[in-house]
Amino acid sequence: MHDLTKDLDAEWYDHTKLSLYRLCPQKYKYRVCEQLIPTEPEYALAFGIAIHKALETIYNNTYAERIQTDNGQIIYNYQDVFLSNYPQDAPKGARTQAIGVELLTHYIVKWREEPFKVIEIEVPFAMPIKDVHNKPDFYLVGRIDLVINWNDEVMPLDHKTTSYFGEHFELGFKVDAQPTIYMMALGANKAVINALRVSAKINDESFVRKVTTRTPEEFERTLSDLRKTVADIRLSHATCVWPRHGSQSCFAYNRTCEYYALCASSDQQAETLKETSFARDTWQPV
Repeated sequence: MHDLTKDLDAEWYDHTKLSLYRLCPQKYKYRVCEQLIPTEPEYALAFGIAIHKALETIYNNTYAERIQTDNGQIIYNYQDVFLSNYPQDAPKGARTQAIGVELLTHYIVKWREEPFKVIEIEVPFAMPIKDVHNKPDFYLVGRIDLVINWNDEVMPLDHKTTSYFGEHFELGFKVDAQPTIYMMALGANKAVINALRVSAKINDESFVRKVTTRTPEEFERTLSDLRKTVADIRLSHATCVWPRHGSQSCFAYNRTCEYYALCASSDQQAETLKETSFARDTWQPV
């Protein structure tokens, strides 16, 4: 995959990197600065990535190609891509290979006739945010799942996997910086959230399309928030102070943070854990 950041002449951030700092600066330090990743699989993340890659085959129209597996079985390309990227079931819950394949199969049937035209798939961008001297201060980088034309309007479409739908799920997108950044990158004022609910029961209600809009004032507010977050990150680097944001961050998304044991350990214990329970991997925008 093309390196979005190779030729940039200033520091860069993607939405996930910025969100990680806002959630907990200490977690940012562990993941981004120290490049620590847990050796135990992160099933929710892996499942979502596998679904994204399989959806790409649907929109580049290769999903129906037949693939022969190592054991001689013939399956469709979208199934092969999902299974290749998600080789192991989560120990509990609905994130299994069988449910992933069923979810994708039902998706193909549900959206057989799309209401929009796909312009481009997996679109990278590197958008300069300029300083008072009109020079790039930092870059916002990312990759848009789909650029579409819907009712003669060009807009980004972002795939999301979730374990629930409801009012809070949909309302959150109005203040979510990620679709705002994608809209800014395209010069659009609308974005589509293409959501797939992961559960044991899959039906037409497992899929939601949500259009979210932004005003000029909302774009300015997002830019102001992003600049403030980058300033805070720079201050943490300069002072070597990375605050822990406490219990709400430790147990966000209804799970224990993968770095909780490090935060709860002595310095000596933490150093041992880093060598025994973590690997190192440079942050890359996704």
